[in-house]
Order: sequence, then structure tokens, then C-alpha cells
Amino acid sequence: MNKIFYKTHPRLFILSITFLGFIFFSELNLLIFFKSEGDFNLMIVSLIIVFTILPLVSLYYLLKIKIIKLGHKEIIISNFFLPFSRSINFNEIMKMEQKSKRIKSNYGGSVQTKYLYTEVKTLIYLTNNKRVILNSISESEFGELQTIYLKLKRSEGKIKPRNNSIIYYLLDSLDGLIWIIISIFLTIGLGFSLFDQALKH
Repeated sequence: MNKIFYKTHPRLFILSITFLGFIFFSELNLLIFFKSEGDFNLMIVSLIIVFTILPLVSLYYLLKIKIIKLGHKEIIISNFFLPFSRSINFNEIMKMEQKSKRIKSNYGGSVQTKYLYTEVKTLIYLTNNKRVILNSISESEFGELQTIYLKLKRSEGKIKPRNNSIIYYLLDSLDGLIWIIISIFLTIGLGFSLFDQALKH
């Protein structure tokens, strides 16, 4: 079995928002269904269609989340939830880099913008002029990944990867944490409303 020297983890923001988006929009769909009380007019049907599509989109992006594993002579790009993976030999890789972009938004029609979160893209350029793009690798994990990858490629001594503890993972995932917390409260609140509506039926 190929030894894995390092494995990344999905960014908490990407993991949480896609998962909570799936739960939230599914709850909203059910709540609209209960509130309609059998009166499926055009507006109700349209809302149900929209809030059927949105959780499916969230689920799609959730299942698309990928991680990277570093083997002795290859990187393995794996789906986080699904048993699918792709191996790329080091000889097929030209370079790896990461690009980040701060996402901002206007509030209440104001011309002032406020920071939301940082969008991070990891790019792996291949010798066949193709590239692999991932958005679930944090900046600090990419730094560790790049360091160990280069050592393996140059066959440099003993590899000592960083210990990926839960505490370090949470500290590394502070970006966008406020939106995760807001999403959790909205999802829980909607869940209670849905439970109340279910009891009435």
C-alpha cells in the first residue's frame, strides 16, 4: 500500500456552507409545503421548485469537495465524501500554486463594502497543458503540502508532516466563521419552525 505522507482537510467554510445550505433549503422547502395547506397555486409551486433546486445545488457542491493526499511519487486527489480518486505522478506536474481573493459585499445599498471571506483556489498545472482546480484547501495547508511535495520530489531525507490536530484545524478555519455561525442559527431556527408546523399537521 502506498504510504501517505500528508493529507489535507476541506476548509471549514466550504464544508459548512454547502452542508448547511443543503439542510436550510430543504427545511425551507418543507416549511413552504406545510404552509401551503394543500393550496398549490402558481406561486407556491414556483417556490417549491426553486427550493428543491437550491438544496440539490448545495448537495452537488458538497459532494464535489476534494482533498489531496501525498504519496511517495504521486498526489492523490480524492472526493471527501465519495469513494472516487485520481492519482497524478510527480512527473506529470509542472507546478502547484494558490491564488486568493477577498470577497466583499455592499450592505443595505451602501457604497461601502465589507469583508465576507477569502476565496482560495489551488491550481495544479500538468505537463499536458491541463490543470486541476480545487477550492477546498486552506492557505496554511497548501504551504505544508507544497513543502512536503518538493521534499518528496527531490528525495530529501525524512519527512515530518505537521500534526493536524482539531484545535489547529479550527484556528486555521477562522476565515468566514461569523457566516458559519449565522447559518447554523438560521438553520436551527428554521428547523424549530418546521417541527412546529409538522406537529400541527
